[in-house]
Amino acid sequence: MPNRLSSHGFLLALAAALLFPMAGAQAAERERIALHPCVITGNKKASTPDLQLACVTAAVRDNIDFVSSTDVNAFFDAEKPKDAPKKGRQRKEVPISCATKRNPKERDACLGRLAATTQAARSLYLSIHFTYVRGALKGTRITGRAVDASGKLVEEKLKELILSSPVPPEPELVRSAVSQLLDQLETTRPPTPEFIPQSLTDRPIEPDLPPAVAQPTPAVPPLKAEPPPPPRPRGRTWMTPVGIAAGGVGVVGLGVATVFLLGADSKAKDFNSAFAGDSLPTASELPGLIQLREDGESQRKNGKVLMIAGGALLAAGGALFGVDTALKDKKSPPAAGSARVIAGPGQVGLLVVLP
Repeated sequence: MPNRLSSHGFLLALAAALLFPMAGAQAAERERIALHPCVITGNKKASTPDLQLACVTAAVRDNIDFVSSTDVNAFFDAEKPKDAPKKGRQRKEVPISCATKRNPKERDACLGRLAATTQAARSLYLSIHFTYVRGALKGTRITGRAVDASGKLVEEKLKELILSSPVPPEPELVRSAVSQLLDQLETTRPPTPEFIPQSLTDRPIEPDLPPAVAQPTPAVPPLKAEPPPPPRPRGRTWMTPVGIAAGGVGVVGLGVATVFLLGADSKAKDFNSAFAGDSLPTASELPGLIQLREDGESQRKNGKVLMIAGGALLAAGGALFGVDTALKDKKSPPAAGSARVIAGPGQVGLLVVLP
């Protein structure tokens, strides 16, 4: 609940606001603003008049055209009820202030009447609240409200001050809070400087200079076309190692096939020699001869299979190696003093490059 302004504090704040006409004379182009006396709540150590004086002096700026305190004081004197008790019939005089309006709409209406009566475009309402916890100051919150002459809220800002250690005195906190809040309000910011086009500014008088003589442009020699880079020689690809490996396996297969075939021929000769004489083999020799014939036929069959497979691998490997060599020789420029065999479909030739 906001504290009501004391009579002494109210008059002190209005007296300090007499500084506003000097700031207004330097900002005639700004809209006139009626500053409501600062509302201080929650203070314990400093007196309310001292804090109101700190608030008013911090609000004075060269770029703000404030209404004089005399007009503000006259407005609140006119707002007093006609049947108000005289000063001697009450202990303490309660001044009229928009802060006594607890309803925000009624408060904005009061601020609108303040602006309209003082012929100001807007009224500025500053409220500062101190928060104490166990006797120690923990926070300061300031609220600023700008209301136009019709009682419509134009702008409102809230600023929370982060207190450092040690905590500054309350008047210093009020000055800092008011200064920071006025920097955030659009109502109290200085006007943006008007941009003047360069064509409207005064131009310096340029002296008459004789016409410049055109200098001949030096001839640029034509660029020589650089020859295209030589084709990059083609190296061997995967076909060479695969061809070599296949040829090697094919050679081994042919060797094993030769061994099998020779062994089969040897067994065939031994089998035939057993029946070459006049006497036939005995019954005890027949099982060995039959096994000898079967082993020979098995070796001959395996030798033929290995011979075919080895020959195929050797031919495939040789073809891969030959194709890769032919492509490499075709892409690479021949070196001086070398000879190459050129093979193609239906033709075979010898290429000799002289040094």
